[in-house]
Amino acid sequence: MATQWFLSELIFRIHDPSGKALNKFIKQLRLVSAETEKEAYQLALVRASQELDKLNNPPYKDMIWEFAGIGFIKNTDDQEEKTTEHLFDTIEEYPDAGAYMNQLRMRNEVIQMQIALTA
Repeated sequence: MATQWFLSELIFRIHDPSGKALNKFIKQLRLVSAETEKEAYQLALVRASQELDKLNNPPYKDMIWEFAGIGFIKNTDDQEEKTTEHLFDTIEEYPDAGAYMNQLRMRNEVIQMQIALTA
């Protein structure tokens, strides 16, 4: 199989160490090089774990970071060579963080089911 490029959205929740509830999430767009969507999903989870390790250490340690999930994974169908894996960050605030987390969990379940059907 040929290597393909997949665009993935990694989502992290920001917590205040004092216990104050924050409704802020950071979203990162990442390119993942993989042969299949399943492999791309697994690599995206590895990237998320690596990013979480980085975020929970200085200089970011003044907040607590949690991996919330993968927003999406899409094949880019772009054959040109990619030179970077980390494309974009944005911080967004949601009035009801719990509802957003539930929606994100459901999206991740759909992604996992789609990958299982194509495997």
